[in-house]
Amino acid sequence: MAPILDVRDLVVEFSTDNGTLRAIDGVSFDLNEGEVLGLVGESGSGKTVTCRAIIRLLPSRRARIVGGSVKLAGEELTTKGEAEMREQR
Repeated sequence: MAPILDVRDLVVEFSTDNGTLRAIDGVSFDLNEGEVLGLVGESGSGKTVTCRAIIRLLPSRRARIVGGSVKLAGEELTTKGEAEMREQR
């Protein structure tokens, strides 16, 4: 059975005045129907950025997904347009 959420090698970067900051570097996990997933880590470790990247609501225009895949029920989310993402959310 395929996972309901499949995140593979997710990479998120922020453009800053001092260059590029890689906030998420290669995060991967599966979430199957009926499962619960907890993200645990220190403050600033990327938990919120990971979650916001999955639903494509990054906290700044300076943040962007630069690599990886996010599939919800087999559909790739990283390439969907904004209108399609609003529907998904």
